[in-house]
Amino acid sequence: MDKYRKHHKGEETMAVDLKEVSGIACMKSIEQLDSMGIRFAGTREEQKSANWIEKQFKKLGLKNVQQQEFPCLTFDYSHCLLKVFEDGRWYPVEVEPAAHTPSTPKGGIEAPLEVVEKVPSRRSDCRTLMKGKIVLLTTSELFEPAAFKRVMGSGLKGILVVDDRFPNDWTVAVGFPRYWVDRITCPVLNVSYMDAWEIVRHQIEKVHIDVAATVSEAVSQNVVAEIRGRGRSDEVIVISGHHDSVINNPGADDNLTGVAAALELARVFSRQGPKRTLRFISYGAEEQLSEGAKYYALNAKDRNKIKLVLNVDAIGAWMGQTKIFLSGPPALEKIVAKVSEEQKYPGHILKEICPFSDHFPLNYYGVPIVWYYRMTYSAARHFHHSALENPDVISPEVLERTIRHQAAILDLVANSEKLPYPREVPASQLKALKKMGKEWAGLGVG
Repeated sequence: MDKYRKHHKGEETMAVDLKEVSGIACMKSIEQLDSMGIRFAGTREEQKSANWIEKQFKKLGLKNVQQQEFPCLTFDYSHCLLKVFEDGRWYPVEVEPAAHTPSTPKGGIEAPLEVVEKVPSRRSDCRTLMKGKIVLLTTSELFEPAAFKRVMGSGLKGILVVDDRFPNDWTVAVGFPRYWVDRITCPVLNVSYMDAWEIVRHQIEKVHIDVAATVSEAVSQNVVAEIRGRGRSDEVIVISGHHDSVINNPGADDNLTGVAAALELARVFSRQGPKRTLRFISYGAEEQLSEGAKYYALNAKDRNKIKLVLNVDAIGAWMGQTKIFLSGPPALEKIVAKVSEEQKYPGHILKEICPFSDHFPLNYYGVPIVWYYRMTYSAARHFHHSALENPDVISPEVLERTIRHQAAILDLVANSEKLPYPREVPASQLKALKKMGKEWAGLGVG
């Protein structure tokens, strides 16, 4: 289908030529940003990528192009070591520090190892089990807000954390939401699933950890640009992605694909002059749990005029399933489903609430959202948050197909005479949003 056209009360909307969307052009953007290095929040590399994105928006002729600075934490380390004791000898195991981990005392920490399959539900039991020990934990146990508090309050000496979604022999970078960082009471090291498997299989009873890290205040930035609407410019649609990455991770899919999608959609729609304003935002510090998006949502003076967030985060994997998370009214779901049917697009629509991308803060404040995320298997992405996530994992054809789907939805919503759905989030979803916002991001606290 070359063009997507929709009628409302006999009036035809302006059509976007979907053939203009180019996966090859997206790959050029991804490769250019990838060449700038790892873009951890608050670093020169993150700032450099933001400057480049700002320049591209200006080249396209977008309006109100600016960078919005906000405070963040940044992180670095000089060394991170793990040794396990077996048969009277110490053996090294490859590890990485969890972002924002505290350092060990000079010379490191030696302590008994406790493998914890389930975090006890009572604080006293946590202390009995963990106090004075280094604990091996999975992310599925640690990344539950109440359990995290109990673990950090148990008096343990350190944590070896393994992301149990990924049965790989390489480490997966684990970090913590900014709201949780101040509660971290001990060093936290990332260990690969297969190394953790061997530690447990060999019944290791004693380990030594040594990490020297720095956590400091820094500045990150959101890059914002607009295509002003013709006639309904006070109604805003946000298209978002993020340009930062986790430590030791190129972040080509997560989320240079989202940035590339925003730039490509900006290029296509800059030629059309939509009725509603399209606001493109590349957020910083998403990997600290959407700190840039949170700052934007808290400070957006026209937040009540935002009618939709279309968020793009990791959409490029060669093989997998694209999930379309939707939080909003049934009429919005019908639009997404109809575009999918007409394009024969194989996206899976999920009416689920999720706090783990940049759509969440505006969704928390009642803005309907559509979020695209592509999984390579049911848990997540094979190369997620690892050194393997370079441009080779991305398919230009998959990018092109998905961005055409996004363009068709934006064309319909941006150009209809009347907004084709009510700006609302179902009460049941709002309740879940408020709970998640408090637990994960500190929204509504204090």
